[in-house]
This record gives sequence, structure tokens and C-alpha cells, in this order.
Amino acid sequence: MTLLTEHNPLRNKYEADAKAAARWRDLQRLMDDDLSLERAYEQMMKARPTPNVTIEAVKQAVRDRGVSALDEKQTRDRLQRCDAAAIAEIDHWLLKRGISG
Repeated sequence: MTLLTEHNPLRNKYEADAKAAARWRDLQRLMDDDLSLERAYEQMMKARPTPNVTIEAVKQAVRDRGVSALDEKQTRDRLQRCDAAAIAEIDHWLLKRGISG
């Protein structure tokens, strides 16, 4: 029997510790003297998941104005700020509505 089974509290602690260590390494890298404040900010924002409000704004635009909303500048800007998981969620939502590109 392995100690790292799905419901084992030790596994959960190990995963939490691994995430915390990775986050700490990322923060230390951001404190590098050779890294500008702007670049550090950009890297911090890239590491964050897409806010749900951005995903919902894209969906609402399509609900209100149809598929042509995806060609609008504001919607394209929102889509550019989305991470891969958000794009996958929007794609799945569009497919469920029968919209394919």
C-alpha cells in the first residue's frame, strides 16, 4: 500500500507543500535584481488563472450579439488575456451552443 493514495492526508500535505515550494521559487525569481518591475508584474499576471468574470464577459457578448461578437476588438482583447484552461472552457461552451469555428 502506498502512502500517497488519493484520500491520504499525507498526500494532500505533500501536494500543498510542493505547491508552496513552487510558489516560493517563483517569488524568489521575481526578486532578481536584473528583472524590471514591469517584467516582474507581467510574469505575476501570467501565472494567475483567468478571472471568471472575463470568461463570463465573452459568453455574454456571444449571447447578446451572436458569434460575430468574437470578431469585436473588446472580445478579442479579452480572449488574448485568457489562459489555456479558460480558452478550453469557452470552446466547450461554444460547441455546446452549436457554434464551431
